[in-house]
Amino acid sequence: MAEETAQSERTLQGLIDLTAEERLCAVVDACKDDGALTAQPRDEGKKDVRTLFQGPMAPRLGHVAPYVVPIDPESDYLEKWQWRWGTSAGILIVVPANVDMDALWAHLRAIFVAEDEAGTEYFFRYYDPRVLRVYLPTCTVEEAAELFGPIRRMIVESAEGDAALICSPGVDGALLDEHAFARAQPPAEESEPGEPAEGEEAADETA
Repeated sequence: MAEETAQSERTLQGLIDLTAEERLCAVVDACKDDGALTAQPRDEGKKDVRTLFQGPMAPRLGHVAPYVVPIDPESDYLEKWQWRWGTSAGILIVVPANVDMDALWAHLRAIFVAEDEAGTEYFFRYYDPRVLRVYLPTCTVEEAAELFGPIRRMIVESAEGDAALICSPGVDGALLDEHAFARAQPPAEESEPGEPAEGEEAADETA
């Protein structure tokens, strides 16, 4: 019981347990995001926010594209991420601190554009937690190695949205460890200007 309580009081940042030799990124699904998860890093001057789409159609598909987003763990990004926890907005990834972002993008792009047995290309939506939760347990050692590449850990929301899955390559395929944590909650919505706050009645305009 004490162990369960300790786990539930653990924060997402503590669960990720980032070391000085590691950095944190996200792969965000623009279909599930209102723009906040990709806009904030851009506002902070990060130029590495990049879509995985290529070619002349990429700008037109920005609203449905997956984006690679570098994260400052000291910012409030992880707090905002938790506000969208359970909506399949994307996944978090932990990579070596000295990873080349162009090389990381190339890897994430390579596993995004897959081929079926007939050689037909399709987009593999591994950044969708619903897809990744089904795929990872089926991975062979070779498939896990190809998927993870330079990625040390993937952090994925659980099916119920009440825990995190810490995923990593293992000797038999992919390892998935489930951990509960204390989720940050979004601030209470404020009343619109001119509207009474919840629980209060509007003043009588005829008074």
